[in-house]
Amino acid sequence: MGAQFAAHMNARDSLDAERHDNLASRLWRKDASLWRVSKSDFAAVADRLGWLECIDWMRARAGALCGWAERAASRECERVVLLGMGGASLSPAVMASLFAPAAGRPELQIIDTTNPEDIARAAEGDLRRCMFIVASKSGDTRETLDLYAFFRGQLAARSAGKPPDSQFVIITDAGSPLHKLGESRGAAKIFLNPGDIGGRYSALSYFGMAPAALLGVDVAEVLARARDFCATTKSDSPAKNPALALGLLLGRAALSGRDKLMLQVPRQLRAFGMWVEQLVAESNGKEGKGLLPVLAADDSECDGDDRIVVRIDARAESLAQNADYALRFDQPLQVGAEFFRWEVAVAIAAACLRINPFDQPDVARAKENTLACLQGETRAAPPPLRGEAYDLYLPRGFAEGGDAREIITEFFDGLAPPGYLALLAYLPEEDDIAAKLESLRARAAAASGAAVTLGFGPRYLHSTGQYHKGGPRNGRFILFTAEDSAGGAPVPGRDYTFGALHRAQADGDFAALSTGGAPVLRVHLKADRLRALDAFASALTARPKTQ
Repeated sequence: MGAQFAAHMNARDSLDAERHDNLASRLWRKDASLWRVSKSDFAAVADRLGWLECIDWMRARAGALCGWAERAASRECERVVLLGMGGASLSPAVMASLFAPAAGRPELQIIDTTNPEDIARAAEGDLRRCMFIVASKSGDTRETLDLYAFFRGQLAARSAGKPPDSQFVIITDAGSPLHKLGESRGAAKIFLNPGDIGGRYSALSYFGMAPAALLGVDVAEVLARARDFCATTKSDSPAKNPALALGLLLGRAALSGRDKLMLQVPRQLRAFGMWVEQLVAESNGKEGKGLLPVLAADDSECDGDDRIVVRIDARAESLAQNADYALRFDQPLQVGAEFFRWEVAVAIAAACLRINPFDQPDVARAKENTLACLQGETRAAPPPLRGEAYDLYLPRGFAEGGDAREIITEFFDGLAPPGYLALLAYLPEEDDIAAKLESLRARAAAASGAAVTLGFGPRYLHSTGQYHKGGPRNGRFILFTAEDSAGGAPVPGRDYTFGALHRAQADGDFAALSTGGAPVLRVHLKADRLRALDAFASALTARPKTQ
């Protein structure tokens, strides 16, 4: 393989000396006994392994796909807006971050939020010169269908007589509700993906490749490099199979208590890091076991007995620094190979942990909680502790009253390795807010010595949300919410607004985490959000953590 695929792992010689139970061979035979599932579920697991053959399947369709993309891009299309959640949005986001649009091709914008302010900004400009991709494997993802309804309504209101459906492209499984809806409305194009490919394993299918083709990416070359790498993943020797080596390293680290996967990626690869985060967290946060992926800012966060460090970079000098696994990613066209490397590695790690990497039970429960909150079926939360900059909500059963600052200090003083803290933001994903939260994340990590993650809702519900509830019970959680001044636009065909949906998702996750017994706070920011975040950061790390 070329240098761009070179990976280096410490202690590889010791791995070669051990028995590996033909893990790679069994994976390629689609042997469901690799993972701990009941015999009755063997067929269901085998039906989620279509991603193993996806590269050849997609290569056979690449020419037609790129021809369609070239014709579609020539129709005065200035912007492609992708509506999706989880794997349906994160792999296109990777492509948009790695590849600038080719000459004459539109930019690609990803909308994977229900935040009313973010949606309102996305609706600005001339939507008549946009193409919309609606992407959902199941075809019934609430956020995706609501976004579809909203932007279709916006187009209908702004386009004088032009059918709005002529600007919509559908990517889904055959027979799904979205497939039927697109057919009934006359969508411009419907791409039907193989039903045996799960959402987070779909990067090399239409979900990732159709948006890439619209950007003008050389899809055939991406798939060719992925195919070349794929050939190495069939060996049962870690020395010859870099994906197997990575998977064994991850799985054995988690089994030994090193269950924080510290991902060090440069800014230009951050979207790829977020894709890895989703794949890892949603695949292995099960039965109290798993790896928590953390996008680490610097080396100081990587020290600790509960951590394993993976460094991904284009620069050789960065890879020479200390890491358990170092991966050189210096060519954008390498991305297909890297998608496949991690898909195989995560499946192998799950085999080591004896868990099913292809289900996501707690993601489904989060959806149920959201619906219950929307329908008013949940009990009212206890009144908050009022403050000047923010209000503090405590879990039901927590002693009411008291001083908010003392509660925050006590909450933080209980944080220490191998525990972790997750900052979960139901806020607009604006640069200044994101910078404040990242500063708070780094500050909390430095003060506590524990791993600290940051996620925006509802995106994280489809990734680390699975780990939060299904992984080891050593997490602490802080949810950030704020009032939307406009209340959010109504969702066509529904009896709620995007503001109500966004709040219901936060309320539902707060209830789920509280019910699970995890230490959790909800911080509701007042009008000046940046000042409120500063005030909370000062309270959170007001004094050194007790030893």
